[in-house]
Parts: sequence; C-alpha cells; structure tokens
Amino acid sequence: MLLRRLPNVEYLLVTADAMHCQQESARVTTQEKGWDYVFGLKGNQSGILERAIRLFERESFPEDSEVDWEYGHHRMERRRIIRLPVTPEEIGLIGCWQIIAVRRERIPMNKKKEQPSDEISYYVSSLFCSESTDDQMNEVIRGHWSAIENGIHYRRDVSFGEDKCRIFKKKAAHAMASLRNLAIGTYEILSDQGRIKADSCKSWSRQLTFGMALEALRC
Repeated sequence: MLLRRLPNVEYLLVTADAMHCQQESARVTTQEKGWDYVFGLKGNQSGILERAIRLFERESFPEDSEVDWEYGHHRMERRRIIRLPVTPEEIGLIGCWQIIAVRRERIPMNKKKEQPSDEISYYVSSLFCSESTDDQMNEVIRGHWSAIENGIHYRRDVSFGEDKCRIFKKKAAHAMASLRNLAIGTYEILSDQGRIKADSCKSWSRQLTFGMALEALRC
C-alpha cells in the first residue's frame, strides 16, 4: 500500500479520491501513521454513502445570498458545504468523525455548448468538526482537486495529449504516463529553481531538446 511507503513524518492530512476510501486506508492513516484523512465518498464502500446521504436528508445547504460566485477556468462556480459529526460506528468507517457534502454549481462561459451543472459530492474525514471551519474544509477539498486534476491530469492531457494517445497496451500506456509525470515533475523543480523562462509546461516541453532534458534530469 502506498500509504505505508510514505515517510513517517509527525503529521499529514491525507486527501484522496473515492477509490482510496477503504477500511484499510483509513486504518493505516489513523492508527499506524497517526495522521488524518479526507476521502471522497462514492458507492465503492457498501452502505457508507447510503448512510451519509440519509443523515444529510434533514440538512439544508446555505442560501443563495450566503454564497458568492467565482470565476475560473472559463466558468462561473459556487460551492456550498454542510458538515455533520458522526462516529466511526455510526457511519461504518474506521476513524471517521465527520461527513461532508459539497454542492457545486457551474455555469460554462466559453464558446463550447456545455450545459450548466449542479451536483453534490460527499466526503468523509477523521478530523472532528471542531478542528476546522467550513471554509478551511472547503479549501482542503478544492486543494486536492486543484493539485490532482489541474496539476497533473489536466496538464497530462493539454500539454502531452494523453487523451488522444492511441497506445492501448497496458504496460506501454503505464510507461508513457510515468514519462509524462516525470516531465511535469522536472518542470516544477526547474520552475521553483528559476531555471525556466517558459510560461507553461506546454511551451517548455515544445522548446525542450534531448540535451536540455538530460541536463534537467541531472539537477
């Protein structure tokens, strides 16, 4: 398990999508490592999502007047959050002390014929409700998706055309994904060191030569 390979630092708040919302992941995070988690919640854990939805049935999201619209990524978006305290026994997940519902409303502002969306996502956390505010929890959740979706997946597609790649053999596709991650990681390191003049990973990769790549990997 990847969690066990992480260094034994004093404290981490582990964020992960619903694929990692497993009893063993929760146990390793809280009991072995002594850390906390915020996991996405979907139907992969039988009964947990249903119990969470049932507990939220009598709760209401903040009114329209209490939530501001934000603009970014060519869309208007606003988020509302509800949090409820639970016990691990009540929800059925090791170390879980709160459940979270986030309602996301999005209105596309680009020229594509995308439709507005209004969806609710659910999360579980080992943090007590008193250990964070609604805004802080919202930022934790947003920070996870900004780092994963926008930081890695989005750039792997936009910068390196991953979604258009026709490689279908599993080992070859895995190798290409690893190389894309290596390129993005190298870009981030060089960018932090002030060694890149390009304004994006995409433009940097277009300027890259074999010699430049070899030199970058030696840093």
